Amino acid sequence: MYVKKILKFLLQILIILLVVFFAYSAFTQFVYEKIGVNGGSMLPTFDEKGCVVSTIKCGYKIKRGDIIVFYRSDNPDVPIEGNPANDNGGFVGFFENTFSIWGNVFGIKSGDDDPSKVGEYTRVIKRVIGLPGDTVKIISTKVYINGEELDEDYINDPVYAEYFRDGEWVVGQDEYFVLGDNRNNSKDSEDYGPISSIQIMGKVYWYKQNGKTTWAGKLGIKD
Repeated sequence: MYVKKILKFLLQILIILLVVFFAYSAFTQFVYEKIGVNGGSMLPTFDEKGCVVSTIKCGYKIKRGDIIVFYRSDNPDVPIEGNPANDNGGFVGFFENTFSIWGNVFGIKSGDDDPSKVGEYTRVIKRVIGLPGDTVKIISTKVYINGEELDEDYINDPVYAEYFRDGEWVVGQDEYFVLGDNRNNSKDSEDYGPISSIQIMGKVYWYKQNGKTTWAGKLGIKD
C-alpha cells in the first residue's frame, strides 16, 4: 500500500519536472536566451570573456543604437533563409534544444566546442546603426546617417582609418546596418553590407559582466 503511494508520488514529481523542463526548453527556443560573448568586437561595451547577454527573441522593436544577435555565413553559397533565426527547425529544433539543455545539466558537450557556430552559420552580436531607408556614410572614421554625424560615446577610441574605411551604403527595406563598438577589430556591415531582418535572432535587453547586471537600454545612441 505504502509502496504504491510512494511510486505514485514519485511519478507525479517526475511528470511535473518533465513539464517544467520542456516548458523551459520551449521558452529558450522561441522567447528568451542567455548568450555568452565570444570575441572583442564589442569592446569596451562587452568584455571578450565573462560577459553574458540576455536576448528576447519575439515582440521587440529595433531602434538605432540597439544591440542585436543575428546569424550570418562567410560562405556566399549558403542562403540566408536557412539561418537558425529564420528556420529554428520546428519540433526537430525543439528536441535538439532540449537534448542540448540535458547535456549542459549533465556536463555533456556537443560535438562543436564553439557555441557561436551552428552549421555554416555564425552567431554574431553587433550594434544597429542604420535603419531601413537610411543612407550610411563613413568618412574619416566618423559615421553619418542621412548626412548627419552620429554621436557615439560608446566606441573603443581611438579609431584608425586603416581599419575603419570610408564607404557609403543605402539600407534597404527589412535591412539593418550593424557595426561593432570596437571599430578597429570588428567584421560587420562595413565588410559585408546591411543584414536582413530574417537573420536576426533577437534583441539584447540585459547583460551581466563583472558580477553586475545592467539594462542594455543604457547603451543606446543619444537622441
